Amino acid sequence: MRLDMKRVFIVGCPRSGTTLLQGMLASHPRVLSFPETHFFSMAYPRNRFKRFITWPALNLRGVLDGFLKEIGRTELRPIANIGLFDRRYELPFVKVMDRLTRDAGKDVWVEKTPRHLHFIDEIGQRVPRASFIHIVRDGRDVAASLYKASNDNPSRWNRKRARKGFTLRQCVERWNMDVSITSRFLGKPGHLLVLYSAIVEEPAVVAREICSFLGIDYTDEMMDTAGSYGSIVRPEEPWKMNNAMTIQKLASPFEKVLNEKEREFVKMSIRMPDFMGRGR
Repeated sequence: MRLDMKRVFIVGCPRSGTTLLQGMLASHPRVLSFPETHFFSMAYPRNRFKRFITWPALNLRGVLDGFLKEIGRTELRPIANIGLFDRRYELPFVKVMDRLTRDAGKDVWVEKTPRHLHFIDEIGQRVPRASFIHIVRDGRDVAASLYKASNDNPSRWNRKRARKGFTLRQCVERWNMDVSITSRFLGKPGHLLVLYSAIVEEPAVVAREICSFLGIDYTDEMMDTAGSYGSIVRPEEPWKMNNAMTIQKLASPFEKVLNEKEREFVKMSIRMPDFMGRGR
């Protein structure tokens, strides 16, 4: 594995601006990024029963093979091979990402799967020089946005209830859980916190902070995110289409999507961390 390769993971609760942040980074000339891989959530299932009855190596073969097909690089299958009895699942994954980045003439790769937030320990232990950028958005807006997105496209979001999206309570609980995980890593080496509100209000300031964290120079190209979305957003992900625009402050989903009773429930249920203002 290349010692000079920078390996970056964008993590956070879904609908927090992870795709917007990914687009900003992917616009940098030294950075290569990809569609979500979900690799580590497949490699290390949280459900103990699922760990026992599934064969992660077999599943991950399919994940990497599908990924290479999607990006048109099936010739890399030999280095992506995972033996059925392998336990170092991450080695082929990192080799593939490093190779793709090197072939593109770049030295930073960015992987964005929001749920990898739950696998930071596994990633940190297994991926050399991994860095994590946590993005946090106001929980009220996230809950409303996640509620709408999952109910507009239930089969893509909720496998347990394929005809229905998440309940509003589930959306609130997801944000509360995810932001509590981020709070545990604040101030630790290799971790950077970015607020969604700061991105839309002062994008260049945030971009410079991220570049300093990664050890790369800032470039104005990072302010033009639209051109990078073709490589990171899949056609079957329509809920991300609003991201494919210049960086700007959008109407609050909390105010736009929810009725008065729902807003009151969210206000009472969201556990806002100390590092965020309480606002509305």
